[in-house]
Amino acid sequence: TACSSTQWLAETAIRCVVPPGTGSAHAISLTVNGNWSSNATFTFDAPVMDSLLLYSGTSGGGHGMLGGRNFGTVDVGAEVLLGDTACQPTLWVSASSMSCVAAPGVGGNLPVSMVLHRNTSQEQSGVAPTRFSYRRPVVSSTSLRAQTGTLPIITVRGANFGLQDYMPTARVGVTACKATAWTSDTEFACVVPPGTGDQPVSISVENGASNPAVAPRFRYLDPPVTVAIAAVPWQDGVVNRSITITGRNYGTTPTQVSVAIGGTQALSSAWVSSTAVVATISPGAGESKDVRLAVYAQSASGQTSFTYRAPTVTT
Repeated sequence: TACSSTQWLAETAIRCVVPPGTGSAHAISLTVNGNWSSNATFTFDAPVMDSLLLYSGTSGGGHGMLGGRNFGTVDVGAEVLLGDTACQPTLWVSASSMSCVAAPGVGGNLPVSMVLHRNTSQEQSGVAPTRFSYRRPVVSSTSLRAQTGTLPIITVRGANFGLQDYMPTARVGVTACKATAWTSDTEFACVVPPGTGDQPVSISVENGASNPAVAPRFRYLDPPVTVAIAAVPWQDGVVNRSITITGRNYGTTPTQVSVAIGGTQALSSAWVSSTAVVATISPGAGESKDVRLAVYAQSASGQTSFTYRAPTVTT
């Protein structure tokens, strides 16, 4: 492109009025009386972005406008990127405006950049001072709202989890699920971790996180309470002994339980009902031994103890 005007100043100087343009490292050529030379380059001011108006869910398709300057007086193959993903498409509007249709994606606080003359020797780029965030994930419902026995796998439904697996992290309260499995943009599975109380279910995908304050909640079993212990009478010739622990909050379906007497784990423990657990204990000695009952990682409260049969002297 020729200078808008060229003026000779001296043996060593010529003034060129540069026409509008974009890009970097443009070769400068000079012809004087048929003699040609080119040993210098010229770079236009880089594109400057100072405003972005764009909203999009994780499925993409959100249409927005990018404002600024130095975008060029013609379309030079500009590309706007949200994070590492190019808009689909980027459309040049004017020297101060670009149109962007967001591609599918996830995350928040993503850098916004523009590239002119992509993949050429004149490639030039700029970064916007503003950031872009896809709509944050929203958790709207769960397949199970309360624990009834062994900690379950729950299906969590909502929106903006991503059109592909971005390795989300789901939480019940502040504790991460033992495993999170993405299913779709609207559904994932969570292996519920141990916990207590009534807790919100939330998810984070890249830098975008759902709001626990408005999330559905999952209720753990109330902490178990031990009230009494009943034991099968001692029998001569029987090595092991069965005991029944009664109380409350042991779950309404078969639940993982464990029993220990004086720090020694029972040979076996089994859930009977929401108010009863049976255990088989091995021989021991002593009185007022602490009885520890755990119902799926929750220790039972209550004052209970067990006394082994007193030794007998026969001769």
